[in-house]
Amino acid sequence: MGSSNSLVERFSPTATPNLGTIVITDKNRRLINAFIKEAREPDEFRKNGLPRRATLLLRGPSGVGKVHTAHAIANELALDTCLVKTPLIFADGENELRNLDTVFKMIIEEKALYIIEDCFDSTFRLSLRHFNMMASMLKVNREFAQSIVILTSTRKSVDDSPLLQATDLYMTFPMPDEAALRELFNIYLPGYSEFAESSRVVNTCMEMAHSEIARALKQVRFESVATGNKITFGQVLNALVDTLVVNS
Repeated sequence: MGSSNSLVERFSPTATPNLGTIVITDKNRRLINAFIKEAREPDEFRKNGLPRRATLLLRGPSGVGKVHTAHAIANELALDTCLVKTPLIFADGENELRNLDTVFKMIIEEKALYIIEDCFDSTFRLSLRHFNMMASMLKVNREFAQSIVILTSTRKSVDDSPLLQATDLYMTFPMPDEAALRELFNIYLPGYSEFAESSRVVNTCMEMAHSEIARALKQVRFESVATGNKITFGQVLNALVDTLVVNS
């Protein structure tokens, strides 16, 4: 369970998923594994003259596993996860800078993994001053503190942000392909991965994010356990279609 204050919700490592439950590209998995190795052995890398990597930027559509991945990294590093309530920080025009300062003081003083979601959303109307302030604070954390900060964005405009200069690792998260679909079936509906080979399932899932597919598969599994009935292809397809329709 998470605990919270007005700007941050905190989760212990035992309450977060592990890397075995995330479905990401092979390239992103290699990057994350390398980052975790560095974070576990900072002195070894520092001894070789390599600077600490402390800020990650994950970009992709909603529901493709960015926050799930951030939680899994925290789990692997045995760090608390602090989910920053981005809308609250920027909801009050008069206190935006003070709210930012409060969060970044926490980042500097309390070692954890901090997730700042969608701070590039245009509804927040962030100015260059906001972005420059955040970039400066991220650099201070990298040089003098021990926290990890993960920024997420659904917007390609992040590529032009000053925050990109303060980012140590930038990864893009695509919508699931057929390999990811099979992996999702193996995780959430083990024993039925052959259903993922069906063109009807593949075509249905083409417009669905990871979280939507996972939600449909978990619902099918729950219903099977509750009723004692064997899972059928039609049941799986209907659950996927229903989820697609609800979220369209």
